[in-house]
Order: sequence, then C-alpha cells, then structure tokens
Amino acid sequence: MKRVFVFILFLMCVSGVVAYSQEPEEVYVEVTEINESGPTTRTNIIPITCYYYPGSSSVHITFLSNLGPSVIDVTNVLTNTIDTYNQSGEGLVVIYIDAPAPIVIDIYTGDGKHYRASLMAN
Repeated sequence: MKRVFVFILFLMCVSGVVAYSQEPEEVYVEVTEINESGPTTRTNIIPITCYYYPGSSSVHITFLSNLGPSVIDVTNVLTNTIDTYNQSGEGLVVIYIDAPAPIVIDIYTGDGKHYRASLMAN
C-alpha cells in the first residue's frame, strides 16, 4: 500500500512538472537596435528589456534609463494593424496583445534611436 501511495505521489509530481513546463510564465524577447544607415547591430548595451507573458497575453517593456519621450508601434503581422503607445521616460509599459499572431514592436526613442522586438503571441 505504501508503494502505491509513493507511486501515485511521484506521478502527480511528474505531471505537475510537465504541465508547468509546457507554458512558461515569461518569455524573454530579444530587442535589437536598428541602424537606419547600416546593418542591424546587436549589443549588450540596449537600455530596454522586453518579456512576453503568455498567460495574460501581455508584453512588458522596461525602459532601464530615461530615453526621452518614446513612441512604441505594435504591429500585428497577420492583420497589418498598428497600435501606437507613448512612453515619457524610464519605467514599465504593459501592452496587451488581443489575438494570436506574429507581433513586431518598433520603439522610437527621444534620443533618435530605433529598437525592434519580434515575438509570436499565443
């Protein structure tokens, strides 16, 4: 009887790990700097972080320093619709994605830089 209980407990733990691992709580989204006069650069000095949260269908963009007034364009690639958001300085911007689709996020900062992030919203 004790072995059956241990076996059932083991199966519950394994199924919980499998269920948890199927949908991550947060997904890191790489942000790249777009250089309009040359190739795209990838550096470790990007002052913006971006995470996608599948459970709430939201994107959290954090401005790690004050980049001035910034404009965020969120493009749904399937419908080609663009939603525009404004950010006035450093801090967090939460954007909700309403439909599963490939999403491109363009960030134009007050200091004249252009950043891009791409993700597949579930």
